[in-house]
Amino acid sequence: MMTNQEAKLAETLKIWTDHINDCRSSGMTVRAWCKSKGIHVHTYYYRQNQVRKAACKEAQQQERKTSV
Repeated sequence: MMTNQEAKLAETLKIWTDHINDCRSSGMTVRAWCKSKGIHVHTYYYRQNQVRKAACKEAQQQERKTSV
């Protein structure tokens, strides 16, 4: 069972995954997209990095489950 903190982190990662996908599909530069959404560019890249790390961690966990 997830703790409250884990659930909040999962929700944040989901929201930022959606933001990143929206930015990429917008055809805008990251800087222009962030400006239109009122998000600092540094925040965007920080969250993008967090999403990537979480995806890698999840992929490693899945790999371990299938290899056992």
